[in-house]
This record gives sequence, structure tokens and C-alpha cells, in this order.
Amino acid sequence: MRNTIPIYCISLAMLILFTVFFAPGQAFAVDKVDKVDQKVKAIAVLPVHINSTQNLDYIKRGMVQMFNSRLSWNSKVEVISGNPIENQIKDLTQIPKNRLIHKIAQHTHSDFALSCIVTELSGSFSIDATVFDIENKQYMAFFEHSKKIDDLIKKTDNIAAAINKKIFGRVTASWKNMEMEKQKHIKELKRQNPEKLIRHHQSQDGDDSPGWKIWKYLF
Repeated sequence: MRNTIPIYCISLAMLILFTVFFAPGQAFAVDKVDKVDQKVKAIAVLPVHINSTQNLDYIKRGMVQMFNSRLSWNSKVEVISGNPIENQIKDLTQIPKNRLIHKIAQHTHSDFALSCIVTELSGSFSIDATVFDIENKQYMAFFEHSKKIDDLIKKTDNIAAAINKKIFGRVTASWKNMEMEKQKHIKELKRQNPEKLIRHHQSQDGDDSPGWKIWKYLF
């Protein structure tokens, strides 16, 4: 019994020393690699501009809030909106839009900037959104059409889902629903008129894969 106690104690002490001096180093190394691989992207959301005879300030706020909630992605994407953007715009009212976008992204340390314009025409609304890739000097455009004002927030959700998928590679529930609706619509066209389905596919080619375009700006 006397000989077994020291051996047990020595083994326990060695185990503790190994845990203290080696395990933390391994854990630190893993954390360090994860942080390098998971760089958080930042996107600045500019105030929505609406061309309408109506006072739609509540829609503007709702659309920005929708972009903010839908584009935020824990440890992946940070959304910058509200006062940090609006205060910057107040100081840069006299410069061209392209330079304004670049300045805002620079001031907020953003990788991307989102600009959105809503235009009312004969009671219907078009939503034109553009995401600018600041470092690579390119942009991608997104479009939705709404026949009534009550659908504007829902259409904004669709645009956010498309941005998530095409810019950040994120498949959301909204994107899945959009794909299901599209497939349902295609099946209905196929049932009604095969020729109409062919024309539909041809007209949708650009919308399905908008791709990046060169951002031509001067500053």
C-alpha cells in the first residue's frame, strides 16, 4: 500500500501539469484559426429614398428595419444603419452619390453598402436596391415590384433574402419560400401553356443570376 500511493500521486501530478501547460495552448491555437477564417463582413444600409406624392416615412423606417434584421448574421455579417449613416449623409450632401457611398463605407469601415429607391407609378411601386462591393469596385442590383403599398415590406424581405443568398451565400427561410413559389409558378405555366413557359424562362435568365457589374465611380 505504501508504494502505490506515491505512484498514484505522481501520475495525478503529471496529468495536472499536462492539462495546465499543453491544453490551453491547443485551445488557443484553434480559436485563433477560427477567428481568421470567420471574418465578419459589414454592410452599411443607407436611408431608403421614396419617390411618391404620399408621406411614406413609416415605410422607409420599416424597410431599413427589415434590412437590418434580415441581413444581420451572428459572427458573419454586421449591419450598420440609422444614426451613424444619417449623420454622415448630413455632412456630405453636396457630393455625387457614388462618392457619397464610398465615403460612408469608409467612415463606417463597411465592406458593402446598400442603397434602395422606391418609386410609385400609377398606384404601383418598384423597389430598386443596389449592393456595392467597396473593395472590389463592383455592384449587384436587385428588383421587386409591388401592386399595393401593403406589400412593400414583404417585397423588402424578398430582396433581403436574395442579398443573403447571392452576396453572403446564406440560404434563409424566405429564400426557400421564394424558390418554392417560383417552382409552383413554373408548374402552373407548364400546365397552362408550354410556349409561355419557354418565354418565362428566357425573361427570367437575368433575374436568376444577376451577377456583379463594374462600379464606375469617380473620387
